[in-house]
Amino acid sequence: MKTKVLCAFLSMSVALFTGCSNDSENEAEQALIPVEEVELDLQSEFISDQLDDIAEAVSADEVVSAKAESAEKPALPECVVVTTTAEGGLITRVVDFGAGCTLANGLEYSGKLIMLIARDHELRKAEIVVETEDFFVNDLAVTGRKEITRTWPESLTLGNPESVVSTELRIEHPAGVHAEVTGTTTREWIEGYGSGTWGDNVVLIGGDRTVKTYLNEVLVKTYQATITEKLRREWACRFIVSGVMDISKNVFSASLDFGDGNCDNKAMLITEAGVSREIVLR
Repeated sequence: MKTKVLCAFLSMSVALFTGCSNDSENEAEQALIPVEEVELDLQSEFISDQLDDIAEAVSADEVVSAKAESAEKPALPECVVVTTTAEGGLITRVVDFGAGCTLANGLEYSGKLIMLIARDHELRKAEIVVETEDFFVNDLAVTGRKEITRTWPESLTLGNPESVVSTELRIEHPAGVHAEVTGTTTREWIEGYGSGTWGDNVVLIGGDRTVKTYLNEVLVKTYQATITEKLRREWACRFIVSGVMDISKNVFSASLDFGDGNCDNKAMLITEAGVSREIVLR
């Protein structure tokens, strides 16, 4: 009888020890997840995406084939002043946000974006260069350029406008921190094109990017992201509403799931070991 009681006690002790050990390992893994770093890197990526939104909105009426349906560019608020000049086949478009202008995504922009647009209606293709001038998103200074190749179908019943975007941006964060965003992404404009309104536009984003973070000009980390399930960007929402990307930094790697289509500032980070942490999008 004593033997049976002792065996039962030992079995319970092993189970309790194993449970405590698993809890400790899970807590240790949770502690190693660089949540704040991921949130900061994602903020830099989202600023890059938002610049792409503006570039598409401002150039929409300039990249429509004469043989296709006409398109009206999405409306920008009155505080944005857009000036267009043309010389030969090159269009220059200056987007001036003044000292501060808030768009539908809730962010305040100031300064200027300068866009050079060269279009070929026969090939239904446009080459667009976007550069910054004293440009800020909220209180973050953004410098650099984007090179965009956009194509569109002969008729919108045959497909959607698509873009390939090459990015080189520097984003200044407080306290001597800055991020450099580079990479090539794809964008398919699947809803709202040509409607003339901002809030009904939806794009799907693919590709990959690298975000390097510096402190006082010294590189401290490199973060890489590869989109494995296209990110759905609804212009009426400040945040990505769905899609998955794989991210890695040094020895850390995980996937990031942006949800099922709801507009919120949450995403779920899932490590290779299956540990999950909620990320707050900025």
